[in-house]
Amino acid sequence: MLKERVKKFAKIKGVTLKEIAKHLGISEVAFGKSFHSKNFPYSKKINDIAEFLDISVEELTNMSEIEPEVIYDQVNEVIESYYKTNQHLDDKTLLHIMKSENLLLKQIIERQEKEIDFLRGQLMK
Repeated sequence: MLKERVKKFAKIKGVTLKEIAKHLGISEVAFGKSFHSKNFPYSKKINDIAEFLDISVEELTNMSEIEPEVIYDQVNEVIESYYKTNQHLDDKTLLHIMKSENLLLKQIIERQEKEIDFLRGQLMK
């Protein structure tokens, strides 16, 4: 599926999977194993692979937009906990707070990914 699409575009661009793995800073084995992760289609690696192959993520994944599966029970639990602890907040304020927290979490994840990439580079030396 996704691995086959990566292979297809790599072949078209004249690139090997080994070169893609090297660009990502991981071993060829780790690159192969990453396709089996259920989070792989949502990871930063997809963007990096698409950029390396000079194609869009949509072309690579054959999806117009990749969104992780939302489990509504979990979302509702978070919302309910906010309401319990902040009963005075209206929906608009609560939504703003949750969006702000989401943005902060994304920034934290990006920083962690950069740190991981740096540490991988250190290990490769």
